[in-house]
Amino acid sequence: FHVGDFTLMQTGADFSGTGSQSGFCHIAAKDTSYTGPLADGTPFPVTAGKLTGMTVSFNTNVCHYDGSFDKNDPNTLNGLATCTYVYQGTTYHFAGTWGMVRQ
Repeated sequence: FHVGDFTLMQTGADFSGTGSQSGFCHIAAKDTSYTGPLADGTPFPVTAGKLTGMTVSFNTNVCHYDGSFDKNDPNTLNGLATCTYVYQGTTYHFAGTWGMVRQ
């Protein structure tokens, strides 16, 4: 479970900004918890943000996010994140759902 803050600036259909996340991931198959760059609270850039109708996509330093606005709540986004990073020579891949609510 992760929580985070994003500050985004939009120009037309493009956006960028910064974000940070903290929390934890548990890898059941290995009975271990994850504490790398997706969970340490370090700020990261948000790049390549695109808004097309009700869909959105953007990148962070280790993840790509695709999602869409909730048809009943224009302040809520939900989607799928795919993440990859290398730590001490080992490549890690993560995928999961995400949600965002405009404050």
